[in-house]
Amino acid sequence: MMERLHESITRLFSNYWFVPASMSAFCIALGIAMLYLDSHFWNQVDFRWYYINSAEGARSLLSTIAGSVITVAGVSFSVVIVALTVSASQYGPHILSNLMRDRGNQAVLGLFTGTFLYCLIVLRSVHRTEQPFAMDVSIMVAVLLAIVSIGVLIYFIHHVSQMLRLESLVGRVVADVHIAIDMLYPERMGSAASAERSSPLILNRQKQLPLTCIKRGYLQSLRDDETVATASKFDAVIVMRKQPGDFLIPGEMLATAVFYNDQDLPGLQQAINGVIAVGSTRTVFQDVRYPAIQLVGVAMKALSPAINDLLTATVCINELGAALNAMLERQYPNKYRTDESNRVRLIARPTPFRELLELTIGQLVPYASNHFMTSQRLLEILMTLAQVARRQFDLQSIKLLADDILIASESGMVRKQHKTRLRTLHAHITNRVTQRTQQLRSAA
Repeated sequence: MMERLHESITRLFSNYWFVPASMSAFCIALGIAMLYLDSHFWNQVDFRWYYINSAEGARSLLSTIAGSVITVAGVSFSVVIVALTVSASQYGPHILSNLMRDRGNQAVLGLFTGTFLYCLIVLRSVHRTEQPFAMDVSIMVAVLLAIVSIGVLIYFIHHVSQMLRLESLVGRVVADVHIAIDMLYPERMGSAASAERSSPLILNRQKQLPLTCIKRGYLQSLRDDETVATASKFDAVIVMRKQPGDFLIPGEMLATAVFYNDQDLPGLQQAINGVIAVGSTRTVFQDVRYPAIQLVGVAMKALSPAINDLLTATVCINELGAALNAMLERQYPNKYRTDESNRVRLIARPTPFRELLELTIGQLVPYASNHFMTSQRLLEILMTLAQVARRQFDLQSIKLLADDILIASESGMVRKQHKTRLRTLHAHITNRVTQRTQQLRSAA
């Protein structure tokens, strides 16, 4: 239940309309509250330093604020659309999901629309009367909202200019990568909490029955607790064949199941499809590959012959290297999930380092092979990763990728000095991998 609540809240705040709609609703409630305050308690407060003594003056002031603010809101929204268009054309359409979640733009639009609605609520209550004019608090709040809106407009101009900077755009995606790493790989190397809670279950493949997909879309999250509870209910072990981020097609195999006792394959299949979260888009909730692939897409676009922006590509490569380095320092999560009786019920598919390395650095090899600067930087990052890696299979993945980079780059380089430099870096990586492998074998 908590996982579903967290997913719902995350998905709700990812929508561009939620924050502006919430702020607008709050301003409507604020207007009603201020009118109530004026009608019941206005004569108990001394507002001689600020007052409007006529309905015409109040109506003119509120109309001016409302008209000005809604005009600025329209212009601000147009500026955001232009910024999104420029970013999509220059860095790719997938970057838009990060910009749409920008809290600054949402808060600005929410304040402008909220101020407009507040003025409308108060304005409809302004009417001529022979009694002393009693709307001082409501009008004062409207003026304060207008002053705050002017300050927010200045912030908005600065924020949009910063939002279009390369470092800012890449930084948003990088933040998603590290958030996903922290969520999926919380334990650092050497932590006792990463030990398996139960011995691996040896499953006979001949007894594994397929569980097919019913839904269509991206697997956004696998709710471990509910999946384990479902497997316990049917007294089975579920072996996942898909992981968050994979696209599901109805009829495609989602997982396999092994029943301990009575088999109820249709019932288990229906229950599992009801537990998993499937949507039309990928999310970073349990998918570390998605933000990483976004960075790769920006780098690929920058390295294309039509753009040839080596600076942008280098920035993305540096951030990918930092993310891979952070992942190397983490323990792989235990793929075996047990129930309350410590019996294995779910075997998940966590994303290993070698898969993420191939999806990121590996995908950039053909694009970087004709550029000495990017090929050199890729090898330098692999050198750093080889110094940090603490698992033999991770070291072998680094060595194989370094070989691919050298082979691809040598065929695309013209200058002899460039080839010599790349061969030297490759030799350092090979020596480092050999040394680290020997150290790990000795320690074992």
